[in-house]
Amino acid sequence: MKTSLYIPLHLVLDDLTKTGDRLTTIGRAAEAAGFDACNLTDHPAPTAKWRHHGGHDALDPFAALCFIAAATRKIRLHTHIVVLPYRNPFVTAKCITTLDVVSNGRAIIGLGAGYMKGEYFALGMDYDTRGPAMDEALIVMKQAWSGEPVSFEGKAFSARDILPTPVPVRKPHPTLWGGGNARSAIRRAAEHCDGFSPFYAAPDQAVRNKTVPLETLADLREKIALYKEELARLGRTGDFDICSGPSERPETCDATAKQVLLDQAGEMAGMGVNWMLTSVPGETLDEYLDAIAWFGEEIRPELPG
Repeated sequence: MKTSLYIPLHLVLDDLTKTGDRLTTIGRAAEAAGFDACNLTDHPAPTAKWRHHGGHDALDPFAALCFIAAATRKIRLHTHIVVLPYRNPFVTAKCITTLDVVSNGRAIIGLGAGYMKGEYFALGMDYDTRGPAMDEALIVMKQAWSGEPVSFEGKAFSARDILPTPVPVRKPHPTLWGGGNARSAIRRAAEHCDGFSPFYAAPDQAVRNKTVPLETLADLREKIALYKEELARLGRTGDFDICSGPSERPETCDATAKQVLLDQAGEMAGMGVNWMLTSVPGETLDEYLDAIAWFGEEIRPELPG
C-alpha cells in the first residue's frame, strides 16, 4: 500500500518568511521516510465564513507542488483535491503539464467538483453546472495533452485548432483520481479517471459540503463497491487506483496508534485500497517532522503489500 502525506499548511504559513523552507523541509522529510506522495488542497477564493469556522489557508497547489518538486527527486506530487470547474480546462491542463514536466512525471491529480458556492461566485463559475463542467474538462484536458490540434465547442469557450505544448511526460496523461462520494462523482471517476478517491464526511459535514456522508470503513466499502460496479458497467478493465484514508487519524506516535493504523490499513487493503491518505500528529514543525520519521520507521514497513 502506497502513502500520500497531507501537508498541514498551518505549520507552513505561521511565519511567511519561512514558507518555502518549510515546504521543502517537509517534502524532503517525507521522501526520506518513504512516503510515495505528498498532497496539497485547492481553495483560491474561500469565503470568510468558511475560513473563520473550521476552514484553512491554502496555497496554489500547482505552484507549491512545483516548489517541492525542485527540492525532491522521487516523491510524487498530489493535488487533494483540485476543484476542476474553477478554471478553464486549457488553463488547468497547462498547470498540470507544468507540474508534470518539471517533476519528470510525478504529478497525481486528485480532482473534484467542490462545494463552496461563494467560491464559485467569486471565480465567475457556475455552481449549478459544476458536474457537467467536470465531465467536459476531463475530455478537453486529455485532448490538450494528446499532442494533436484541439477543436472543441465548450459551454463557455470555443477552441479552434488549438495546439497546447509541451505535452506531459507521463503517458497517456498525468494520473487522474476522481474524488467524491455521490453516485455522479463515482461514475465520473470510473468513466474518465485512473482511480477513485472518496472523502470522509460526517452527516452534518456532508450537508454543508453538498456531498454524501461517509464516516466508517463500512461506508468506504460501500462506495468502493459502487465504483467497481461502474467500472464493470463501462467495460473498463485494468489496474485502477483507490485512494482513501483511515477513519481514525493518529493523534500520537505510540504502539496503540500504530496498531489502529495498521489494522485499518489491512481492512482497507482488503477492499482494494492501494493508496492511503495519511496525516501524522504534530503541533509544531519539529513534532511533525518527528512524526513523519516515526511513520517511516514504524508504520511503512508493515503496511499491506
